[in-house]
Amino acid sequence: MIDISKPLTTGKANTYYQQEYSVASNNYLSQGQTLTGHARGPLAEALGLSTEITPKQFERLMKGQHPITGEQLIRHKDTVKTRDGRELGHRAGWDVTINASKSVSVTALVGGDEQLRQAHLRAERKAIEWGTQFIQARTGARTAAETTAKAVWISFEHTTARPVDGYSAPQLHGHNVLVNLTQDSAGKWRSLQTAELFRIQKGMRAVYHSEMGHYLLSRGFEVERGKNHSVEIKGYSKEYLEAESPRSRQIQEAVDKWERENGRRADREIRQQIAHEIRDEKAQLPPEHQHAAWRANAERFGNEPDRIIQQAALQQERTFSEHEIQRKTEGPSRMRSPAYPSARQFLSTGRWSNSLWITTSLRTSIMSRPR
Repeated sequence: MIDISKPLTTGKANTYYQQEYSVASNNYLSQGQTLTGHARGPLAEALGLSTEITPKQFERLMKGQHPITGEQLIRHKDTVKTRDGRELGHRAGWDVTINASKSVSVTALVGGDEQLRQAHLRAERKAIEWGTQFIQARTGARTAAETTAKAVWISFEHTTARPVDGYSAPQLHGHNVLVNLTQDSAGKWRSLQTAELFRIQKGMRAVYHSEMGHYLLSRGFEVERGKNHSVEIKGYSKEYLEAESPRSRQIQEAVDKWERENGRRADREIRQQIAHEIRDEKAQLPPEHQHAAWRANAERFGNEPDRIIQQAALQQERTFSEHEIQRKTEGPSRMRSPAYPSARQFLSTGRWSNSLWITTSLRTSIMSRPR
């Protein structure tokens, strides 16, 4: 699943950086006191950023400044709070959260399948690369937006969901902050055209699931469609996956209550607001305690992650013909290599399927994929 947040103000982005993105307990694999963000995208090199980004560089980018020199690149307005508590100010960026499916999360994290975790990270990078080619610059109210294909993303890997009753379930996901900054063909720095972002979201979702589908099939995992057309590893019991999804259940119960009280269905914005209001602080558990809690929960259900990994290991690594891939994923082959100036035009060509896992443009040799 891929979610795009509301625009983050400078103040909100910096708060999230200090309290969420960089907190080491959000990734049980972390070795230090903080998590380091990783800069990605064509503009990262142009701005002089190395792979790892410093807190000062993040702060400057959120202000529309050059991360190295501090030069103001685009106009910035300080964040202020209105009387009703809303924050107004510079649009610093957007948090694009890419979640692995629950079955992939427990296999990688509880089962300790490091190759699968790396496959998720590769799929995340592929989705970001795909989305970047449709990035547009805002050029003025009376001028059409310009597709620049230039962006800088700051990515943070997290491995836990928010706790419910003190338990933080395994959830492999990345927070990818898309900085509100691009460069037009004349070399001028500009803010992003936001309308394109939510069209990009659909394509990024398909690319991510395509990559994961390829990898899982090549490893010998049996796969099936999950919620929102995600790729799930087949073989897990419904009871175990639900036991490892207390946060999803908590949100859904709160949404159901809201809908009963208001007599209408909650839209995406309401759901995000509810999720934000009922979240607890993430548990500050040492890494070994976090993993021990996951293993103890798995033992209650017969150590399903271990069994799934062992079954996949018995299968030979495989490649698939076009027909075999199409049959296994039950999806038509309608997506082509995008060569359009905007995501709007690409998605309107009729070559797109929101339910698609495996895309023609990504059907390269599975065996040549890095492990």
